[in-house]
Amino acid sequence: MIIILAILSLSETIHSQNKSEKEKIFEFENVEITPLFEKCKPKKKAEKEKKCVKKEIMNFIYENFSHLLVGELGLPAGKYELNSKFIIGKNGEILNIAVKSENLELKKEMETVLKLMPKFSRPGKVNGIAVSTEYSLPFKIYVE
Repeated sequence: MIIILAILSLSETIHSQNKSEKEKIFEFENVEITPLFEKCKPKKKAEKEKKCVKKEIMNFIYENFSHLLVGELGLPAGKYELNSKFIIGKNGEILNIAVKSENLELKKEMETVLKLMPKFSRPGKVNGIAVSTEYSLPFKIYVE
């Protein structure tokens, strides 16, 4: 009887750990299996996957961010920083986009671009379980 209770208790502990991992949001650098951006291929080394994902996200933003907007705004020379965060959901969808910037128009443009980002082909995983993954994206615009 004691053995059965111990097994049940262990089973409940493992189940609650799995449940909490499913609900927890993991930082991009801390997931065991990297969320995979559509243009990246699965690789044997996680570092190579992460590098590809970061590169492809930046490429997507450069391709879709309106460079004309920067000129139209007539911004004074200087550096403009946009700090963005979003969640890559358990199904690869982009959720909870948050952008910080001193310039409202640049902030809106970054939000628009991030909303256009395609669904990831694979979510992040921890212990074999799909998890929500937070991705932080610093972005700088230099105006001369």
